[in-house]
Amino acid sequence: MTRRMRRVWWAAGAAGVLVLGLAAVFVLPDLFAKKKVFDSKSKVEGVTDVLGRPLPEPPPRITLVDVTAKTGIRFEHAPGRRNAILVEDMGPGVALADFDGDGDLDLYVTNQPSSWLTPDPNQGANRLFRNDGDWKFTDVTEEAGVGDRGFGMGAVFFDADGDGDLDLYVTNIGKNRLFRNDGKGHFNDVTDEARVGCELFGAGVAVGDVDRDGDLDLYVTNYLKFEHSQDVDGPPETQQYDQGVPYTLNPVSYEPVPNRLYINDGTGRFEDRAKELGVDDAEDRSLEAAICDLNGDGWPEIYVANDITTNRMYRGAEGLHFEDRSAASVTADYKGAMGLALGDPDQDGDIDVFVTHWIAQENSFYRNQLSELAGSKAADGDQTLVFEDASYATGLGAPALDKVGWGTEFADLDNDSLQDLLVVNGSTLQNKDLSLKAQPNMLFWNLDERGFFEISRHVAPDFAKPNVARGMAVGDLDGDGDLDVVVARNRGPLGVFENQGGNTANWIRFRLTSPGSPNPFCVGARVTIQLENGRREARVVGASPSYLSQCELDVHFGLGEAREIKGVEVIWPDGEVQSTPPLQGGRTWLFVQGAQPRVLQR
Repeated sequence: MTRRMRRVWWAAGAAGVLVLGLAAVFVLPDLFAKKKVFDSKSKVEGVTDVLGRPLPEPPPRITLVDVTAKTGIRFEHAPGRRNAILVEDMGPGVALADFDGDGDLDLYVTNQPSSWLTPDPNQGANRLFRNDGDWKFTDVTEEAGVGDRGFGMGAVFFDADGDGDLDLYVTNIGKNRLFRNDGKGHFNDVTDEARVGCELFGAGVAVGDVDRDGDLDLYVTNYLKFEHSQDVDGPPETQQYDQGVPYTLNPVSYEPVPNRLYINDGTGRFEDRAKELGVDDAEDRSLEAAICDLNGDGWPEIYVANDITTNRMYRGAEGLHFEDRSAASVTADYKGAMGLALGDPDQDGDIDVFVTHWIAQENSFYRNQLSELAGSKAADGDQTLVFEDASYATGLGAPALDKVGWGTEFADLDNDSLQDLLVVNGSTLQNKDLSLKAQPNMLFWNLDERGFFEISRHVAPDFAKPNVARGMAVGDLDGDGDLDVVVARNRGPLGVFENQGGNTANWIRFRLTSPGSPNPFCVGARVTIQLENGRREARVVGASPSYLSQCELDVHFGLGEAREIKGVEVIWPDGEVQSTPPLQGGRTWLFVQGAQPRVLQR
């Protein structure tokens, strides 16, 4: 029986069991109850555990330990009392990148004043923490000049002007900011000069070369039209799941606003062409987006996660053309979408998409069918951009029904060669004291064709503690060969989690660079390794946005017990293809375009 047939039978069986389980949980009680009302006072945590499966043995080599205290990072998001206003509940985000070029990952986190109604200009500045090694970080915000005091949302590092260092773009509820790195540890605000200071409700930002001219463009999502007058002009509350929700917390109370597609002219100046190219998504409430070539034709797609409106899949084509293929691609998700993760958890060489959602809406896993359709008649034309909703079949949908999901990322935490999945949660429903309801984060262990198993409370209790999480970023903070995690919490402290088990298995990492090109950090490059078992596993540099956040640009693969890979293929951003013979694991390999790879010494 082929691998595809095993999937079909396994999915069918799982679906049957799930239908019976859901009937038992949700349908049978209604036969005996006169009315089923959501009670905000009742205990809802763990209500979806009945949909879980017995955990396999032995447990994975994953232990995420909270090491925030020893890092020296002191950060509290939006200190002070919360108001029942939507704008205060959406951030923050966190970005990981090597801004100073010393080889390790630094950390930038957005912030906001404590109150939208009475903002304190002395509170709520964004912070930049320099990684000094050995889990020690130093706050260098002031000397770097990036302590923006806007109502902060997202952040991303990228080389806007192609000079070889990482600049910083920050989205705000209000004017966004672009800070240009001078290469000496300081940034200058060049927002007006670069023409990227959108003043709407900024949210996620995706980076990529959409016109394939060599430099990096920006797709900036905007959420909704929030006006202060609406704080008092609307009805006192609306109803959601039989619970009263203040008017000012419900996104449907506000009109959508258009997104921006900033095309880089090669000098670090940009022009917004979103409406002209049909990708402004003006009728949707956008929170996050990703730029990635999902159908292998060399032209990147733009996928947009929208809240209470339809997600959009814009197929990129030669000549800088886009076509809305949302429904045709089976990714037209009409739910409360928040975060996005892109990865290859099924090891078939193409890039899949995961979307987090609001409460009572299962998260979605869209499995790319590109490798399945290769060579078939169905692969002609636009049909190559087709996905399968495998949320339930893989065990990723139902466990999230009682949670509000935000940041997310595929990451091989135990280095067994299969990407696991992280999801951070935090409610938008409030307690009587106006604080938001805390919820546990989730870690899904990937067991290949057996699907994913939610194991956070068993192997990572620190990470699983209830919180009001929003942004999340993943990267190897201590350079030991496994992936660590940073969680940004709304009105709470930053959380730094060390992976203390993943480096017991083998791994391999790649850092790509193209000196002299307008995209020296090779955002959008595709790295595909061939494993000893014959499978091909892919990553795309800088493609997975999480929520308002940025994960490391280095590419990481777990290898399990294997000591080497059979080979690697790199498709550089300009389309050049480079292939290598077997490479040893346990190393970070530096790929310089036009040269042979070498081991990177830290």
